[in-house]
Amino acid sequence: MELTIVVQNLGLGGLHTGSGDPNHRWPLLAERINSAAGRVDAVLLRRTATDDRIDQLWVSAPLRDTVVDYALLDTPDGASDHHGLVVRLDLDQAATDNDSMWEYR
Repeated sequence: MELTIVVQNLGLGGLHTGSGDPNHRWPLLAERINSAAGRVDAVLLRRTATDDRIDQLWVSAPLRDTVVDYALLDTPDGASDHHGLVVRLDLDQAATDNDSMWEYR
């Protein structure tokens, strides 16, 4: 089973610039998310400020072979001062034969 996920930072909630001026970017953010893939199963949104960003994706050892494809979302211009990321996972490739991989460390 393949799963497509969009991860998008929302600089200051998508409502203000870094200096606090109003800047309603939600229409541009919606356009960015909708252009990400033909079928998106989940969208993860996170409000960020200038010192916290999600610019990468980490997967645990049992999921390392599930990453099929990924791409940076950087259009349309002005949607956010943070990039988004679209990731496609093939969950059928998840490691299930070694229980020790799933132990909390």
